[in-house]
Amino acid sequence: RLAHQARLLGQWNYACRVSTTRIPLWDNARFLAITLVVLGHALTKTTAATDSAYVLYTVIYLFHIPLFVFLSGYFSSADAPTLKRLQSVLVDLLLPYLIFESIWSIIQSVNAGEFLFNPLRASWTLWFLLSLAAWRILLPYIALVPFPLVVSTAIALLSGYWSVDQTLSLSRTLAFLPFFVLGWRARNWGVGEWWLSRSESTTKWMRVGGVVALAAIVTVVALNVERLREAGFRKLLTADMSYADAGFEQWFSGAGRFGVFVIATLMIAAFVVLTPRRMTWFTALGGATMTVYLLHSFVLAPLRQTEILSGAVSWWHLVLVVLGSIGLTVVLAQPLVARVFSLLTRPTWMLTSTRIPAP
Repeated sequence: RLAHQARLLGQWNYACRVSTTRIPLWDNARFLAITLVVLGHALTKTTAATDSAYVLYTVIYLFHIPLFVFLSGYFSSADAPTLKRLQSVLVDLLLPYLIFESIWSIIQSVNAGEFLFNPLRASWTLWFLLSLAAWRILLPYIALVPFPLVVSTAIALLSGYWSVDQTLSLSRTLAFLPFFVLGWRARNWGVGEWWLSRSESTTKWMRVGGVVALAAIVTVVALNVERLREAGFRKLLTADMSYADAGFEQWFSGAGRFGVFVIATLMIAAFVVLTPRRMTWFTALGGATMTVYLLHSFVLAPLRQTEILSGAVSWWHLVLVVLGSIGLTVVLAQPLVARVFSLLTRPTWMLTSTRIPAP
């Protein structure tokens, strides 16, 4: 056992020293997380008429956005901003946002028969690019604040009491900030190093706990579908509006968001312990999450206007939606797709010849 732990720890330390080495655990987690994002978007218009779809959607939305934000924070630095880091934010996030927001604006203008373009309000999935840019820029300053996780959580809870809308994705930026800070803190605490150094016997029991936790949450959601529908619980998960605008006008509405935070954190922990630590068939695909994120909506958007991804669906139809979402993620994560669309997803050509660091 000691030899096994030493070997795993050695692999971790080597990966930290050699920047070109990627750790399978986190690439596996990235791929699984982006798959949940695609599946969640595929299920959205089936939830109103299908309880099973509502259960699956609710379970996914309880933690998949916090998970994606957590992983982003885990690999972010709180060091003083440098020119290269700011250029990376520009090339990886802000310029792709402007490009894809322009594309969506053209599509929406054609459909509406009038010119529609408002870069201050992100179309559909593009809000994440604005929020991630804000989190990365703000992190060095957040790190200077005492108890940054507590402070960011307080900001997230209090922001729901004001009518903060989706202009520049401000509502979600504030609401999901604690998970970005949590990811950054988790790396500082050595959570990944600790987990990778655990023996197989230890991980086995922790994975059993992860399965039990997720199963319990699924069961609770499944047994309370009607209550959750009536309460408008779904609006609490997306965090794209104030409590009052979402129908939660009580003074203690912040407690509901905090409860969701607690559940999401538990589910993130369960997800990480259940994610394979070794190389898998999808490990290499984990580095293409941004390509998948930017492109999958162009496939799903037209399908959501048809009965394929809307209205009541049978159990076998739901299974096909799940399998199709996995297949779409795999296809879009292929290296060839990343190369073909790289001019749009990472437009280094829009800057000067200054070398831009790889993400």
